[in-house]
Amino acid sequence: MRRRGEARLVALLASIGAASALLGILAFHAGTTAQGYSFSSRLPVVTPATVVAAVGLVTLLARSGRQGDRGELLPVAAACFASVLFLTNQQLVSGRMISTRDWERSVDYPLVFLGAAMTRAIEAVEARGLREVALLLDDPSSTSSCRPVSSAASIGRSKTGVRSSGKDPPLMNMHAYLQAPSAGGGGRRVRGLRVCWTPDMSLPSTTTETAAFHSFDGSLVERAAFCRPDRYRMVEAAIGADRVIARGGGYSYAAASFGGGSLVLDMTRLDRVLRFEPQSRLIEVEAGMRLEQLLALTAPRGLILPVQPGYPAITVGGCVASNVHGKNPHREGTFRHSVVDLTLSHPRLGTLRIDRSTEPELFELTCGGYGLTGVVLAATLRLEPLLGWTASVERIPIESMAEGLARVRERTEGAAFAYTWHEGIPSAGAFGRGLVYVGQIAEGPLPRERVVPGYRRLTARSRARLGAPLWGRSTSRLLGTGFRALEGLRPRRSEMPLFDALFPFARRGEYFLLYGRRGLAEYQSLVPHAAAASFVAELEREVRRVRPPLVMASLKLFRGEKRFVRFEADGVCFTFDLVRSSETRAFLERLDRITLEASGLPHIVKDSRLPAEVVARSYEGYEEFRAKRRAHDPEGRFRSALSARLEL
Repeated sequence: MRRRGEARLVALLASIGAASALLGILAFHAGTTAQGYSFSSRLPVVTPATVVAAVGLVTLLARSGRQGDRGELLPVAAACFASVLFLTNQQLVSGRMISTRDWERSVDYPLVFLGAAMTRAIEAVEARGLREVALLLDDPSSTSSCRPVSSAASIGRSKTGVRSSGKDPPLMNMHAYLQAPSAGGGGRRVRGLRVCWTPDMSLPSTTTETAAFHSFDGSLVERAAFCRPDRYRMVEAAIGADRVIARGGGYSYAAASFGGGSLVLDMTRLDRVLRFEPQSRLIEVEAGMRLEQLLALTAPRGLILPVQPGYPAITVGGCVASNVHGKNPHREGTFRHSVVDLTLSHPRLGTLRIDRSTEPELFELTCGGYGLTGVVLAATLRLEPLLGWTASVERIPIESMAEGLARVRERTEGAAFAYTWHEGIPSAGAFGRGLVYVGQIAEGPLPRERVVPGYRRLTARSRARLGAPLWGRSTSRLLGTGFRALEGLRPRRSEMPLFDALFPFARRGEYFLLYGRRGLAEYQSLVPHAAAASFVAELEREVRRVRPPLVMASLKLFRGEKRFVRFEADGVCFTFDLVRSSETRAFLERLDRITLEASGLPHIVKDSRLPAEVVARSYEGYEEFRAKRRAHDPEGRFRSALSARLEL
């Protein structure tokens, strides 16, 4: 009701303005008559403007009669068309005519244009299934949410122009755009007019389907109802009616985006760019945008998102929920450091715009909150300059994991990335033979076409195409040795496209296919620097004793702040990929013990069997996260297989 009243008030103000203009025109008419510039006539006048106005008025009224009320802008649009007909033929009433050319040039064309703009705005709103619109003017550079002018507490004038006080957007340049309010869903900016529309508050039912969802590691398959919203109002309808969990690309190993009896919200249709300011290095995108789409937009303009996780089809919303990291978290930190603000939808609290200053606790809880604080609709991200589109990569052979740790510590500072690759099966003389990769982004031309090269996108379902795994002790040793030998034949330093350096497995998807339908098990452990050497020594003893089907291992340095259940701290991040089997499960339980003894953190979204007890013992903020999450969402409206298993 409040929005309807504001819409009517704005329409009334627009009508008063049109009436004032009409009075001015009539005064001009009287003046010209008094000065003898008019002549007597009662003949009707037909001009191109009157024809367009007549057609527009009849069409608008006819369609309105068939489809019902079109909101408060309808009378204004109709008045514009009717005014053209009346003013051009006012001599039928007054008996005095002014030059038709003068009317056409100074009166008719502006009114026809304004009427057409109003009609187009009404049609744009109707296409989105909404009822009412309210005209508002604001500064196009404002990042504030869309608010009607009538809600301003007061209007004042400063050196920079007209502005509104309080939290309302400034009215500096008096431009207008077409965009939805924060409570009403998505919108789009169109040069020349900004219209803020109010939705039908009886939200539509969201069509649901049922499908089988797979965790990316292949450990869990569960049938669940899902829907694919492409408007914010559809998200609001879904979360208001049922327990839900948002899903992006579906690349979580630990079923973080389905399960727990929840309706799955597939967010990949919400992938629009809402705002892009290259000069400020800021971009606001919807949560379903994939990293490859974002890269294709920003890279030709010399900008890049600094934190890029390992696969290009991951969505921005998934990056926020898991607080992902990239190739050099020691320098770049985790994804939350690139997030400026978030738009979050919650059934009890509505649609919120949160950042570190307005809602610091909720912001921190959401970044790395695994989708349990609400549905992330959009995110404003901070970009960094991109020097070129080529990575200069140095490959350094190593004979052990301990040597790899020492080399990474030496080379990480000043590098764009530095990480290791290790053979999983130990040889008689050494454990962890492999390579250290140290990279820099070389200055050079930026990409203009085909930023994202062709690659076959893997999904959790397509990854399991092979029935039986081809990875095993013998094949892992053979392929690992062969890969190390092939890398040794290449120049020690070479260049590659930056895309391949950021996403090394994108065009090597066969690596995941070889795990077969049974799937893989991945374990990541973040160990403090002081305990890293002892962790490596204990790990080697366990691997030699148990002989697990370890395919590969990797490590890199990390920097961050421990809080809640985020995988973030100062230390060394170890990654292990294994073939899923009963002996693998037993080995992972031993890795839990080694990680706890080293005061490390196991990665929650990488391990689908990680028990709640281990998480509670390793994450100091576990209980704090549970308490604050339940205070924020006491009904537990957001739930997944991951949150159920970990009792979050």
